[in-house]
Amino acid sequence: MAGVSLDLEDLLLDLENPRISRADSQRGAIQKIIEDQDVKLVVLAESIVSDRLNPMDRWLIIKSQTELGRFVVLEGNRRLSTLTHLTMRRVATCTMTFTSMTIIFGLSAT
Repeated sequence: MAGVSLDLEDLLLDLENPRISRADSQRGAIQKIIEDQDVKLVVLAESIVSDRLNPMDRWLIIKSQTELGRFVVLEGNRRLSTLTHLTMRRVATCTMTFTSMTIIFGLSAT
């Protein structure tokens, strides 16, 4: 099966995820993840920048039922939050290709 390329901006955090405690917005969800994960997100960010994402860590993504052309991340919210923060800070750029079995990341420091 051919991969599907998605921009990071096409991905949404799952606001129904119990770990996020039913946040009311994407920004609120990121804030809850930061508060809950604290130093773990720093360690994850350092790992992503130095070693890229582990290809064994799978993502579960579905089409958004409310936003055309966007996708909800059911599994991988910490990674999405971290990647979003890294790209906002211009620490890295990210291109993703999704296939039925895996997600392949191209991550480069800028």
